[in-house]
Amino acid sequence: MGTETQHHYLKMHSSLGEDALVLERLSVNEGMSRLFLVEVGFVANSRLPDLPGQIGETVAVSLSLGDSVPGEQRFFHGHILSIRELGKPLHNSEGQRYTATLVPRAWSATHRINCRIFQDKTAVQIVEAVLQEHQVKLVKNLSKSLYLFNYCVQYQESDWDFVSRLLAHEGLSFFFTHTLSGHEMVITDNVKAYRKAAESDVIFCSRPTGKPHISSWYTGFRATATSVVEQGFDFHKPAEPIDDSPTQKGPGAKFGKREVFDYLGEDRPLRDNAKLAGPHLQGLTQHAENYRGVSDYRSFGVGMTFSFTEHEDRVPDHNEFVVTEMTLEASAPLNSEGQSGHSGGTYANAFRCMPTKTVFRPARIPKPIMPGIQTATVTCAAGEEIHVDEHGRIKVLFHWDREGKADQKSSCWIRVAQSWAGAGFGAQFLPRQGQEVLVEFMNGDPDQPLVTGSVYNGRNKMPYPPLDERNSSGIRSRSTTGGAAGNYSELRFDDSRGKELLVVHAERDHELTVENDQADDVGNDRKTLVGNDDTLTVKNNHTVDVTGDQQVRSGKTITVEAGTSITLKTGAASITMESSGAISMKGTTLSLQGTAISLKAAKISLN
Repeated sequence: MGTETQHHYLKMHSSLGEDALVLERLSVNEGMSRLFLVEVGFVANSRLPDLPGQIGETVAVSLSLGDSVPGEQRFFHGHILSIRELGKPLHNSEGQRYTATLVPRAWSATHRINCRIFQDKTAVQIVEAVLQEHQVKLVKNLSKSLYLFNYCVQYQESDWDFVSRLLAHEGLSFFFTHTLSGHEMVITDNVKAYRKAAESDVIFCSRPTGKPHISSWYTGFRATATSVVEQGFDFHKPAEPIDDSPTQKGPGAKFGKREVFDYLGEDRPLRDNAKLAGPHLQGLTQHAENYRGVSDYRSFGVGMTFSFTEHEDRVPDHNEFVVTEMTLEASAPLNSEGQSGHSGGTYANAFRCMPTKTVFRPARIPKPIMPGIQTATVTCAAGEEIHVDEHGRIKVLFHWDREGKADQKSSCWIRVAQSWAGAGFGAQFLPRQGQEVLVEFMNGDPDQPLVTGSVYNGRNKMPYPPLDERNSSGIRSRSTTGGAAGNYSELRFDDSRGKELLVVHAERDHELTVENDQADDVGNDRKTLVGNDDTLTVKNNHTVDVTGDQQVRSGKTITVEAGTSITLKTGAASITMESSGAISMKGTTLSLQGTAISLKAAKISLN
């Protein structure tokens, strides 16, 4: 039986103690804008008592840089994602061999799927808010201000897919840095975030040199896009053109024009869309030149730079490169006595890199497509029933939004489709608090909702119960603010055969304006009930033609007044009253009857 001890250049550090776990094998896979993966093979001097309890524990690996950088180490720090027993070592009956996979703390974000809304935050602020929930340590190295999202939706995405998509769309890359005690995620938009490798002055030689060097170096070129146009639509300025279209020369001129047109809808204002075109083009063209290598430089890592001091072909024109992807394999196998000793270790890496003349831009990640129509509930500020802006836009609370509240901050302002919409004319119905509305998403984009209708539900019932009044249709409003069921205006149709009915109800005032002729044709009776005064003003002639009888009855006084004359006529009899005061009565027979008759005048003539 023996006790294994760690190799001087490859060590594993855990809470169990310095030599409790002896590292035999290390495999690392890391790259720009993706999670790293570390696999370790090790021997425990005594069997780990609680294997499931090791999941999530932190482990660090140190890699000595050797004689080229005396005393320096490179670290890999992560959390145990999986662990597996491999059996006992040959020289220690109490020990146990294991293999384990280490991942960054951010890995937990890949296994939490959520639906939520962020408002008035930049992409990095959103990423901070999400990854803080996973205890991820962030470092920001940004050279420019970022677009402030009015509205940004995570819908049925893992937290990691969501933040990766946001960063990529804004042209932001990230990588991880490691120490013995932890690791950090560095977010950047510029090359100043890169740091020199401890072995930054390198040589390329395909033959053995007896010292660290790049043993293989591959240079390649490929055709890519040459220009990008980011287009959108701003309903505030529907006719505004956009001209920004960055271009870039590269290999493949014989293929002709290779433009990428990206239509983003109403995702953001047009000028802000245009600002994305440059980073988007960089992401598409950064692999026009591609460089790969194999080396035994232990200090190499993603986000680290190097330059050639010697090159067996020729030193590149732009002689500074940043590592963008790397895999490494290192081993310190136990010897025949069960010891790692101070020799026998191996190390090699394979990497991709790019010139530091441009920053790495990750490929864009498509947004999730909203699969169809959703419904949501209209929200308002406290004390309001209708909450709109100058464009008639409303706010809603989606049924899947667990973090939102039913107030004026529940969503962005959302446009409402109407049956007709013109320049100062059309239809207008504004949804009210508590109504359930239909929401569609332009281009399937969760960040571009559009209200297209409304539906009834168990709380908001139909105005005409469909089982009892299935023949009825129409429009019934509700007085606001604070109106009850009996406070409404209405246009209703009853299509019951033989009982057809059109009802017009005004809760208070009714105004009818006809700018030219109006013709009313009533096939049978018409009844009019006026609860107070009835005033008719005619600016020209007024004619009443009654085929049958006409009765005028007044409980008090009837006054008939004319500016020139009044004539009452039937057959050969008439009475005419002139504005001069003359009254003429004509008829074949005049009869005056009364208990008393009084005639008074300055002159009376009887013939």
